Amino acid sequence: MTNISLNASMRSNLLSLQQISKLQDQTQLRLSTGLKVNSAIDNPSSYYTASALTNRADDLSALLDAMSQGIQTIKAATEGIETAEELIKQMKAIAEQVNTSTSPVPEKSYFEKLVGENGAVVSTADELRAAVTSGKETICVYGNIDLGDISATGGLSLAENQKLVGVNYFGNFSGGEGFSGISATDSVKDQALIDVKKTGCLVSDLSLNYENTVTTGASHVVRIQGAGVVADVQNLDIEAKLSSDEHKAALFITNQSSVHIKGDNNINIQGDFGGGIYINGRCSVDISDKAKLDISTQGRNSNGIWNDNSSTLKISSGVQLNIQTSGELAYGLFTSTSAITDIESHAQLNIQSQGSSATGIIANISGVINILKDAIVNIHTEGSTTINAYRSATINIAGKINAVSTTSSFISLSAEGGNHIHILSTAEI
Repeated sequence: MTNISLNASMRSNLLSLQQISKLQDQTQLRLSTGLKVNSAIDNPSSYYTASALTNRADDLSALLDAMSQGIQTIKAATEGIETAEELIKQMKAIAEQVNTSTSPVPEKSYFEKLVGENGAVVSTADELRAAVTSGKETICVYGNIDLGDISATGGLSLAENQKLVGVNYFGNFSGGEGFSGISATDSVKDQALIDVKKTGCLVSDLSLNYENTVTTGASHVVRIQGAGVVADVQNLDIEAKLSSDEHKAALFITNQSSVHIKGDNNINIQGDFGGGIYINGRCSVDISDKAKLDISTQGRNSNGIWNDNSSTLKISSGVQLNIQTSGELAYGLFTSTSAITDIESHAQLNIQSQGSSATGIIANISGVINILKDAIVNIHTEGSTTINAYRSATINIAGKINAVSTTSSFISLSAEGGNHIHILSTAEI
């Protein structure tokens, strides 16, 4: 009995030691792995739950790493963009500084070198007349010249390929704006301050001030006329008082001539029947090179642009044309007698007309106005219609029209018949 009890006790102690050793091994494994459950045998439910959570955590960690990497990439790109923006700002500032940087108007000798032996730099009325008469190739007006009363002597008639320019034609000088000017008064009909009858002429960067007191017969500031005559006009500032009861204009273009209008031009005309630009007699006029024109007229029957008698007017892409007219029967754009006016794509025409029977755009006597696709026309009238066609005229609208009229009339067709206003599919009204 004693041996049996001893053997049982030894077996019990051995099992206990084995259990302790197993628990010790399990504890060491948990300590080394950091896992309470290392296999499905230990605890299937906990093991597979932990395994799924571990896999999910690994996925989330991978996503977190990818997000961190993406954030760093975005930060790097943002820093690059900010650096580029700062560089662009610096470049823009430098460009603007270069573009707007001005220097005082140099002495006459500076321009004398630029115009050369065939040119002249003039600062008196006598010098100006002599240079024009002798046919100097480039005449630079240095300062403001008053020709006085030109009733007896007439205006300035340019020779072939002659350039009459101001100092800013040669550069951007502080105080150069309005520095070069020509002024005169007159009481004779059918005259002009500047007459262009020869081809290849240029009138540029000048302030022109002209007053004509004649009551009958037209008078003009710049007149360009003659078959085959081609002339350029740019950067003019025109002020005029014209008293005639006939149509006259700041720019009078006639008799089969061709004119290119460029740059920034400001026109202010006072007087009945006064106009900014008058085109008459199979002429061709192109307002181009992203020119900007501001035309203001005051008086009965005053007009911004009159295109007449089989002439063609092209308001090219990028041009901005602003017209303000006031007075009885004032109108912005008038096209008549088989003339054609094209307002091209991406050109902008802004018209304000006020006064009794004032009108924005008129086509008359077989005249044709084409407002092409993507052209923009803004019209505000007080007293009459915005767009009118009569006596077999045609207006084709393919662009965008923004119109405001203080009367009930918006688009009007005369009862005389044969008139057409076509609103095409691309039009916006």
